[in-house]
Amino acid sequence: MKAWIRDNYYMEEIPAKRLKDNALLHIFPVKDDPAETIPSQRNDGIEAIVWHGDKYEVFSIDLEWENSVTRVSSTTFRPNNPTTISNDAALYGRQVGRDK
Repeated sequence: MKAWIRDNYYMEEIPAKRLKDNALLHIFPVKDDPAETIPSQRNDGIEAIVWHGDKYEVFSIDLEWENSVTRVSSTTFRPNNPTTISNDAALYGRQVGRDK
């Protein structure tokens, strides 16, 4: 999935760690030149991305994804078509109209 710097007026470059040599630096993926997210075992708000052939780790809060209406992170989930269950009985596997 493609990702780039969040669209904030104050955001210029984002801090990143280049994985091939653990160099700490700043990168600037943008919508016209996005990075590609790659699978990562981390669940602490750090994303693994590939940008211009190098792998980096960056903070999720610094990125925006191609399929998101709003900013998302590993701690935020907003499905495109959320469904709701309006009948509490369905939550507990009971049939409506039956006693316990």
